[in-house]
Amino acid sequence: MSCVLRISGANLNLEALLRALPIKPYRSWNKGDPRTRRSIKSRIHADSGACFDVSGAGFDEFQRQQQDATAFLVENCVILQEISVFPGVEYSRLDFAIDSGPYPVHSDVLSLQFLRAAAAACVSVELSHYPSTANED
Repeated sequence: MSCVLRISGANLNLEALLRALPIKPYRSWNKGDPRTRRSIKSRIHADSGACFDVSGAGFDEFQRQQQDATAFLVENCVILQEISVFPGVEYSRLDFAIDSGPYPVHSDVLSLQFLRAAAAACVSVELSHYPSTANED
């Protein structure tokens, strides 16, 4: 998954939120649950939340990720607006996983269509850049 919607909050009643949603997460956690990753400073979750798959495009397909995300935002705009005002929700964020490539400078352009859809859906945007996994010759 290269683009995900992450919803979370320290006082979020996750079960109530998920019952109210027609879309289903691929992962969820509750405040106080143990974390699975060793690299995280805290061993337990400080909040409750869920992640939803938005795009299956590769890390090196940012334009396709953006197209998938725009379609997701437009299709689910009302639902996402409701999530943003659901009691306890602190974060409603699209996170793009992007291959930063072999270059020292990396830039990405977010289309106006995408930005309008994100703003209308009350969703913030995060760009997470990862080192290229392609073999360099």
